[in-house]
Amino acid sequence: MVKLKVCELFTSIQGEGELIGTPSHFVRLYGCNLKCVWCDTKYSWIRQERAVEGVDYKYMDIQEIVGSLRMGSPSITPLVTITGGEPLLQQIEELVREAKLLGHNTLVETNGSIKPSRSLLEGVDCWSVSPKLSNSGNKSTQRLDWVMTAKHFYLKFVVTDPKRDLPEVAEICDTYGFPRHRVFVQPDGTRPDYSAALASLAEANREWGFRVGIQLHRVAWGHRRGV
Repeated sequence: MVKLKVCELFTSIQGEGELIGTPSHFVRLYGCNLKCVWCDTKYSWIRQERAVEGVDYKYMDIQEIVGSLRMGSPSITPLVTITGGEPLLQQIEELVREAKLLGHNTLVETNGSIKPSRSLLEGVDCWSVSPKLSNSGNKSTQRLDWVMTAKHFYLKFVVTDPKRDLPEVAEICDTYGFPRHRVFVQPDGTRPDYSAALASLAEANREWGFRVGIQLHRVAWGHRRGV
């Protein structure tokens, strides 16, 4: 029986990207293969090497997850979002299958650095892929060839300096052939001047034509967990 390292479970609305505002169950898994300096969910990986079961995460099987989220009518909560951390570090195929059997659509949020299995590519309804720019503090080792084979996808990039970062976004898109209407650029959600950063990004983006995104949950609830 597959058990997953679960950081938190909650039901809210999807706060970012193409499905923004959609009611969703969230399964946040523990652990990440990257360490972005501006990460707004560091609690899902910050103590990774010395994480304590029952404190940082809980091992749960799929039926426990489904039961804890009370996955009822998909007409009320149509979406299940599997996020992290980096969810593709764990075996999420069974969770995706169970969500689909219950009638929910599935969204997986990933940094794109791990190629999904064939069954995931076939089973997941939508991929939210967030490649990391040089502003993240990570060395770029990403190979994103797999993204164009997904059933449906969009990309999100965190921009801290529009003049520096937007050309980098354009270079990645040109390398892999990502259409710009599937690309969201958004400010660092940890910034105290979030509204000003959003306005600055929107103005700079006039030259590039990406989609400017926000974090709806941050605007509504600030930096609270479980929303």
